[in-house]
Amino acid sequence: MRGVTDLFFAWLRRQYPELLSTYADLYAHGSCTARHYRDLVRARVNQALQRHGLPIPDDTTSDEFALLGRRSTVTEPTAPTQS
Repeated sequence: MRGVTDLFFAWLRRQYPELLSTYADLYAHGSCTARHYRDLVRARVNQALQRHGLPIPDDTTSDEFALLGRRSTVTEPTAPTQS
Protein backbone atom coordinates (compact mmCIF):
# COMPACT_ATOMS: atom_id res chain seq x y z
CA MET A 1 0.00 0.00 0.00
CA ARG A 2 1.18 3.48 -0.77
CA GLY A 3 2.77 5.17 2.20
CA VAL A 4 3.16 1.99 4.25
CA THR A 5 6.78 1.59 3.20
CA ASP A 6 7.59 5.14 4.24
CA LEU A 7 5.86 4.71 7.61
CA PHE A 8 7.52 1.35 8.23
CA PHE A 9 11.01 2.57 7.40
CA ALA A 10 10.55 5.75 9.48
CA TRP A 11 9.52 3.59 12.44
CA LEU A 12 12.37 1.15 11.82
CA ARG A 13 14.87 4.02 11.61
CA ARG A 14 13.71 5.30 15.04
CA GLN A 15 13.26 1.98 16.85
CA TYR A 16 15.79 -0.40 15.28
CA PRO A 17 18.31 1.57 13.21
CA GLU A 18 20.70 -1.39 13.21
CA LEU A 19 18.17 -3.35 11.09
CA LEU A 20 17.60 -0.62 8.50
CA SER A 21 20.12 -1.84 5.91
CA THR A 22 18.93 -5.45 6.24
CA TYR A 23 15.31 -4.50 5.57
CA ALA A 24 16.31 -2.08 2.82
CA ASP A 25 18.05 -4.99 1.07
CA LEU A 26 15.09 -7.36 1.61
CA TYR A 27 12.59 -4.90 0.16
CA ALA A 28 14.83 -3.25 -2.45
CA HIS A 29 12.58 -4.47 -5.27
CA GLY A 30 9.20 -3.81 -3.69
CA SER A 31 7.11 -5.86 -1.31
CA CYS A 32 7.91 -9.21 -2.91
CA THR A 33 10.81 -10.79 -1.03
CA ALA A 34 12.78 -13.96 -1.68
CA ARG A 35 10.84 -17.22 -1.27
CA HIS A 36 13.01 -18.51 1.61
CA TYR A 37 12.36 -15.31 3.58
CA ARG A 38 8.58 -15.49 2.98
CA ASP A 39 8.59 -19.13 4.11
CA LEU A 40 10.52 -18.22 7.27
CA VAL A 41 8.08 -15.41 8.12
CA ARG A 42 5.07 -17.65 7.37
CA ALA A 43 6.43 -20.37 9.70
CA ARG A 44 6.96 -17.87 12.52
CA VAL A 45 3.51 -16.35 12.08
CA ASN A 46 1.90 -19.81 12.03
CA GLN A 47 3.71 -20.72 15.26
CA ALA A 48 2.38 -17.55 16.91
CA LEU A 49 -1.14 -18.22 15.64
CA GLN A 50 -1.02 -21.77 16.96
CA ARG A 51 0.40 -20.65 20.31
CA HIS A 52 -2.52 -18.24 20.75
CA GLY A 53 -5.18 -20.68 19.57
CA LEU A 54 -5.90 -18.85 16.32
CA PRO A 55 -6.60 -20.61 13.02
CA ILE A 56 -3.73 -21.03 10.58
CA PRO A 57 -4.72 -19.73 7.13
CA ASP A 58 -5.00 -22.30 4.35
CA ASP A 59 -6.49 -22.50 0.85
CA THR A 60 -9.99 -21.92 2.22
CA THR A 61 -9.02 -18.65 3.91
CA SER A 62 -9.94 -15.42 2.18
CA ASP A 63 -7.40 -12.59 2.41
CA GLU A 64 -9.58 -9.83 1.02
CA PHE A 65 -9.68 -8.12 4.43
CA ALA A 66 -6.19 -9.08 5.62
CA LEU A 67 -4.96 -5.49 5.45
CA LEU A 68 -7.73 -4.45 7.82
CA GLY A 69 -6.60 -7.03 10.36
CA ARG A 70 -9.51 -9.37 9.66
CA ARG A 71 -9.55 -12.81 8.13
CA SER A 72 -12.56 -14.83 7.24
CA THR A 73 -12.91 -18.46 6.28
CA VAL A 74 -14.85 -19.03 3.09
CA THR A 75 -18.12 -20.77 3.95
CA GLU A 76 -21.50 -21.12 2.37
CA PRO A 77 -24.07 -18.63 3.71
CA THR A 78 -26.66 -20.15 6.01
CA ALA A 79 -30.26 -19.21 6.48
CA PRO A 80 -31.03 -17.39 9.74
CA THR A 81 -32.54 -19.57 12.45
CA GLN A 82 -35.88 -18.70 13.92
CA SER A 83 -36.28 -18.63 17.67
